[in-house]
Parts: sequence; C-alpha cells; structure tokens
Amino acid sequence: MELGFARVTTPRAWLSTWSGLSSNAAVEVNGPHVTVPSLVTFYTGDNAIFPSDARAAFDALGAADKQIASAPGDHYGFGVGTRSAPALPSRWPPSSTG
Repeated sequence: MELGFARVTTPRAWLSTWSGLSSNAAVEVNGPHVTVPSLVTFYTGDNAIFPSDARAAFDALGAADKQIASAPGDHYGFGVGTRSAPALPSRWPPSSTG
C-alpha cells in the first residue's frame, strides 16, 4: 500500500517526475487525456521552463476550453535579475491566447 506524499501524490509518482529516463510525467503522452478547462501559465524570464515548453504543454492538452498566459518574472516569479517580486497583474490571466 502506498501512502500519499504532500497529500496529492504517492512517493513513486513524485519520484517519477524527476527521472529523465523513466518518468511518467510526459505532457505529450498525458496532455491529451486532460479534458477539463485548463490554463497554462509561465513566467517570461524563466530559465528552466521556456515559452516553447509552455506552448508544447498547451498544444498537447485535450481540453476544448484552454488558455495560455504569461507574466513577467523569473522561475520563482521575481523580477528578472532581482529578488523583488514583480507587481501582480490587475487581471489574471494578464494576457492570453488560445
């Protein structure tokens, strides 16, 4: 019996996301099974998840109702090259395309 980790996933599932060789976390494989309304967001200055990665995740989703949006910030949402948080957009998503 597997117990939950962080109340949303099992240790096996969490560890799977970190394996480059045997991960089950492939958006190209699993994205088409996501059919609920979806919003994919990304930071424009992220040095680990690039806009093309967010677009690939968005394109893979099977949802008919989906949006993609970006916001300024680095991987953690801080202003690029600073440790100060950017101003939050007055509207979310701040800009989106479908």
